[in-house]
Amino acid sequence: MFEKFFADHSFDFETRSLFGDIHYGAGDIGEMLTAVANIEDGNATSWVKEWRELAERIQQIGQTSLAAGHKVSARNAYLRAVYYAASFVFVAATENPAPQLEALFASHRECFDQHVSLLDPPAIPIAVPYEDTELRGYLFVPAADGVARPTVILNNGSDAAFTFLWPGLGQPGLDRGYNTVIFDGPGQQSMLFQRNIPFRPDWEHVITPLVDFLSDRAEVDASKIVLYGTSQAGYWVPERRRSSIASRRSSPTRVSSTSLPAGRRTSLPRWSRCWKPRTKKASPRA
Repeated sequence: MFEKFFADHSFDFETRSLFGDIHYGAGDIGEMLTAVANIEDGNATSWVKEWRELAERIQQIGQTSLAAGHKVSARNAYLRAVYYAASFVFVAATENPAPQLEALFASHRECFDQHVSLLDPPAIPIAVPYEDTELRGYLFVPAADGVARPTVILNNGSDAAFTFLWPGLGQPGLDRGYNTVIFDGPGQQSMLFQRNIPFRPDWEHVITPLVDFLSDRAEVDASKIVLYGTSQAGYWVPERRRSSIASRRSSPTRVSSTSLPAGRRTSLPRWSRCWKPRTKKASPRA
């Protein structure tokens, strides 16, 4: 009978999730099992310490490899470091004061920037105009040949790292000839940690400017854009919102939407109204 890694449900869930992308290169089972063995069950400080130390050690391997001209080894090491760092940032967000969290988050994103800069072709950083700020993310293309391709927008759930979407969804999309896009929306990681911008339930106001932005790019076939939502984003991109997330143009871009879990709910849960209250008095939780 298979035994749990941890009695703590959150720790066990996060650990299983991390092991799920090993076959995409987002981790080494020996490194990960060693870290897991050293974590005190249910102790968030211990969790952050072990994953942070591992991430920093693997990041150093990436830096050494890159300095020696070994780009493939560096790229692979940075991806592992990204995944390990994302795991402690997620827990640290509930345990650490803002200054420490900002430093942890910056280290995590630094590893990802290094990894995607070593792809062939490198990822394209994007900054999408959104209200009085920007939605930041990356556009990945299979080849730098100027061809307009179908594009999959990968919409992360809750406040987890969008870097989790890259190994198991982003790279496989590229391998099959699609462009892929990852980004932080309101309430997600960089928007929350660095700019204190909360969630909002009317997610069409987030996706519309992103679709507009992508539709103007030469790499994107504006008639073939798919929005894929995972986890909490399964509430944000249901099929019935298709018309709401189309581009703001006289000839609107057709956007297909796919969500997980598909078809299980047709509206946002009532507690989502607490993310961005419409009045001075916050809505009560359901």
